Amino acid sequence: MDIEELRRYDLNLLVHLHVLLEERSVSRAARHLNFSQSAISRSLQRLREHFQDELFIRRPHGLQPTARVLALQSDLATLLKQVSLLVRPATFDPALCKRHFTLSAMDHIAVQLIPDLLAWLRRVAPEVRLGLHPWNNDSIRDMASGRLDLAINFVAQDRPDLYQRTLCPATPVGMVSHDHSLASKTTLTMAELLSVPHVKVDIAEFSEMGRFDRELARKGLARTVILETSDIQLGLEVAASNQALMIGTREMSKVLTRRHNLVLLELPEGVTFMQLNYLLTWHRLQHQDPAQCWFRQVIYDKCLSLR
Repeated sequence: MDIEELRRYDLNLLVHLHVLLEERSVSRAARHLNFSQSAISRSLQRLREHFQDELFIRRPHGLQPTARVLALQSDLATLLKQVSLLVRPATFDPALCKRHFTLSAMDHIAVQLIPDLLAWLRRVAPEVRLGLHPWNNDSIRDMASGRLDLAINFVAQDRPDLYQRTLCPATPVGMVSHDHSLASKTTLTMAELLSVPHVKVDIAEFSEMGRFDRELARKGLARTVILETSDIQLGLEVAASNQALMIGTREMSKVLTRRHNLVLLELPEGVTFMQLNYLLTWHRLQHQDPAQCWFRQVIYDKCLSLR
């Protein structure tokens, strides 16, 4: 392909040539293309110069194509149809999609989201496949390279190459078993909060628990942590089966709290956390991709059902 030669050529002239072949008249071609007759006449002159052929001969009934332009007619129609398909806005049919989407989701969201999502995809988009990846220091780079499609976490990003959509707030609450000594409470006092053993879950995307413990220390207070883990499932199991309290979020926990029969308690006023939201994050390279737009909306809707 000679790009330089194509660059010098006005490809709109091929459209004019195609219409002239269909209409066999400069005036009718002008009306068809919403151009003046003089503009189409100039286009025809340029086409003649390029092809080194008269292309059309004027007759009383209109334009008679030469053998040269008739030989071009079939290839020209095919070419313009292919160009039309190329520039047509992309369409998307989930039933035909064979994409492998990659998602980074916090563990407690993934365990609630993925089973139902896979069941739904089997009905609606049976060829779609999912990959689940942890959020780490390479995740932004993975988004930029296309290896990671979406992320769900608390991590706010102030970057021009990333888009974010708020799913819902992340409101800290205490989680205890239904037979816990504090289960009948609605809002805890600070004394009640610190009177029971705690399960501390360390989440890579969430550093607020460390800040909470430092604030307690500045006040000369401390909580009794009987288990510190990065496994939120284990934390929930321990909270459900022991007289221990775990701090989690009110939102995005509906399925888990019901599964583990946990009670949610308001934390005391003296407990302050940074205002956080659950966020859906993606890279601008994927922003207009029809398949990714569809997948984003699916994830958004499924996450809202977990609130």
